[in-house]
Amino acid sequence: MTPTTPDLAELRRLAEAATQGPWAARYGVSWEARVCTTTGSLADVDSAANAELIVAAVNALPTLLDELDELRA
Repeated sequence: MTPTTPDLAELRRLAEAATQGPWAARYGVSWEARVCTTTGSLADVDSAANAELIVAAVNALPTLLDELDELRA
């Protein structure tokens, strides 16, 4: 897969429109991993590793975008 330059304005729009964090990975009685938002809603993902990556990315994105804005200013 060829890396692409992220559209930072679109990433910020998506982060601001999504359910605010922090998010967490939750593991139930089955093998399925889930991503949980602060509102308690759950989304199935196909592996624990994917759930943990999604959680880490969503939680880090606002700070990363703010730091990038500061570096560019």
